Amino acid sequence: MAFSTEWEKIYQNNEQISIWPWSNCVSLCHRYGNLHEGMKVLELGCGSGANIPFFVQQKAAYYAVDGSATMVEKLKKKFAPCDVHIAQVDFTRDFHWTESFDLIIDRAAVTHNSTADIEMVLVKIRAALAPRGRFIGMDWFSMRYDAFRMDSANQIDPHTRIFKDGFFAGMGKVHFADREHLQDLFRGFRFLYLDEKVDFVHLPEKMTRAAWDFVVEAE
Repeated sequence: MAFSTEWEKIYQNNEQISIWPWSNCVSLCHRYGNLHEGMKVLELGCGSGANIPFFVQQKAAYYAVDGSATMVEKLKKKFAPCDVHIAQVDFTRDFHWTESFDLIIDRAAVTHNSTADIEMVLVKIRAALAPRGRFIGMDWFSMRYDAFRMDSANQIDPHTRIFKDGFFAGMGKVHFADREHLQDLFRGFRFLYLDEKVDFVHLPEKMTRAAWDFVVEAE
């Protein structure tokens, strides 16, 4: 299994629980997601389900996968009355759908894998997209992130680390990309939007955080 079991422990401890839809998800889906009633949306690594209310409000058929049994059971109960379908799946291994999706989204889930696993996921994403369907990726970590260069970690591949200390410690695999690496990963897709966000944090301690948001369409 490529799913980092650290996340099951995090959710069991009621940590990393977000309840409001992420602002970049809302804005990018409105601009590029071709939102309409009855559309099929798939979220990879839905976590605590922060984005689900947004798609319910859009009257979309929402599907999601996550590796955490704890979180999947909570979300099934919480959204039982809605057109919401959630499965416990390691999407790097068991991501198989007979239907196709108008929109597939991921916020900081796929990026918690090795380069090889990400490449496998992207093959599955392309196969699952409907004609002219789009994939929106959010908060994929950039190589400009201080942690990539400065924090103690075991190197899995040139772009992937498992951190011993710092912000990413205890979060399993963490993948970082520059523009060239993203474009190589998404060969066979057409970029409609690409944004590298670089934040210079001054307090409580100085650090640089950086991540990518992007929208692609299969060519």
